[in-house]
Amino acid sequence: MSEPETAEVELPKTSVARRMRAFFSACLSFKGNHRLVEAWSQKLQIVIDPNSPNTAAAVVATHLASVLTQLDTLDARLKTETQLSPSTTSFQVDRLRTFIGACLSNLQTPWDSVKGNLSPDLVKCLEFWDELLVPDEVQLSDQSVNELLKAMRELRGKIVSLDSNPILKRVLLEVLDVLLQGLADYAISGEAAIRTASREAFARIIQNRDIIRDNAQDPAVSAFGRIWKKFQEVCAPIVLADRLIHAIDTTKALGSEVIKLLGRTIGS
Repeated sequence: MSEPETAEVELPKTSVARRMRAFFSACLSFKGNHRLVEAWSQKLQIVIDPNSPNTAAAVVATHLASVLTQLDTLDARLKTETQLSPSTTSFQVDRLRTFIGACLSNLQTPWDSVKGNLSPDLVKCLEFWDELLVPDEVQLSDQSVNELLKAMRELRGKIVSLDSNPILKRVLLEVLDVLLQGLADYAISGEAAIRTASREAFARIIQNRDIIRDNAQDPAVSAFGRIWKKFQEVCAPIVLADRLIHAIDTTKALGSEVIKLLGRTIGS
């Protein structure tokens, strides 16, 4: 007797319109007249180091630049996938660009100086566009992503404090930073942020496979391996569908020993 087929679970979907809708809707809820760098750092969950305040500004600027890229994508999709007037949609998207541009021009100014550029009617446009555009990307669980981000940040602090091989620590911290950047940017850039981070992290692990393999018993490697495996699990719908990684058989062969050491073989 054949076993009954297991129904495939349909994963929730999202789109650039939905991401931008959530992003700008949250901006309307900013409270207080904080400096922009502080307001955006809070929204984007960026920790401000009082000894290096410019670092937070640079990270904020990177995320806001990603928003501009997503607005370009949104504008293009509205023109090709809807019957809306291109001039009308582009005008509204340009207003959103103006708001982000005003923030980028001086992150040290107070929130009140730019909030007038973002009005509720613009968010209403995003809600309408969200209903029109077909969701085309897998949506990861916010809770899973946030928990993974928290665990990665804690691991980063732990690795810094370990008395491990300094070259090994540098390699693992660099890979962690790549993954952290991708996860932090996911709410803005969607699948592209995860794919880019996964590819770069994978490449860095393969590039440094000797130092990782030679220090396989180091606590930093085992701790990183658990996080690497967790990243693969949380982001599996995106990572396992990345044809670029799976198509490179030679690269997979080169890195399989080390990737397996870290707890997960790509494509297994």
